[in-house]
Amino acid sequence: MTQPTLFDWAAQSRRESNHSIDRAHREAEIVQALREMPEFRYGATAYELTQALNRNITSIRPRLTEMVSSGRLVETGRKVNPEFSPKACTVYILPEFKQEGICLA
Repeated sequence: MTQPTLFDWAAQSRRESNHSIDRAHREAEIVQALREMPEFRYGATAYELTQALNRNITSIRPRLTEMVSSGRLVETGRKVNPEFSPKACTVYILPEFKQEGICLA
């Protein structure tokens, strides 16, 4: 039997970390922030959500991607927020707000 490589250990660690995340709780936090925080009524970027929820970007961004894929969030446009990044960032909004016409795009 061959000895596991560093790559094997890293892959196993990533899988274990991925399985240990309480996705439902993290998604509920994101939905609550977008629904209840007045500054997010027109949507929020991943960076804005990380600051509001006091989380790391790597714990928020994958959940946003999953939520967009499942239809729980909608990408409405892009905006630049120089405080976080000089690049234009995607703005996420809840589908019910987009249907009400409350969005950037």
